[in-house]
Amino acid sequence: MHGVEPVKVLPGYANWDISGEAGLVLFDRSRLDVLTDGDGDRAMLVMKVDDVDTAAGCLERHGATVAAPPQDRPAWGPTLRTAHLRDPEGTLIELQSY
Repeated sequence: MHGVEPVKVLPGYANWDISGEAGLVLFDRSRLDVLTDGDGDRAMLVMKVDDVDTAAGCLERHGATVAAPPQDRPAWGPTLRTAHLRDPEGTLIELQSY
């Protein structure tokens, strides 16, 4: 992403936003394993949403399963709230608001 600086960089994590929306997030696999009890995920789809709880409920009603319920993540960001789900094919999804 030429010319776009990451908005957050931590050990094993970096994310770039474009116009306030998540554009790209790079996560070390070991950090993914902490989120999902070591399920061996290679990728995660990250989406910024207005309301994590509402979005997680919508995805669950449409066949997603909860990997980690909605929760505040102050260690990741002062106003960050996330939920982690799996789509029907097992793809890991992170919903976030901040």
